[in-house]
Amino acid sequence: MDGGFGGDRFEMFGKSILLGTTSIASQTFPTSKALDFEAAYADPQWSQARFLLSPGNHQITGRLSTSALDEAGNPLNPTVGAARLMTVPEPTGWMLFIMGGGLLATWQHCSN
Repeated sequence: MDGGFGGDRFEMFGKSILLGTTSIASQTFPTSKALDFEAAYADPQWSQARFLLSPGNHQITGRLSTSALDEAGNPLNPTVGAARLMTVPEPTGWMLFIMGGGLLATWQHCSN
């Protein structure tokens, strides 16, 4: 996701394979989110993207593809960006969790 000035776009890669490009963002110079990536993620004026990756180890990298512009329309080029990685529980993990909860509820009911 973008940080700093809105307007940057990034190409995101997984092990050198292009996953996609972050969303088109508004030019916000001179307004900046600096390094507050949570605020940038919540604001649609800053670019972002979501990618679903297969289970396993991944090497995620990004490259600036479009720069934010200054008041005269010149690219700023230096930029900041971040990637947030979240795990998604596998369906079998959820099934075991639900079954375990059901067994605990049954055990508690029978012991009363």
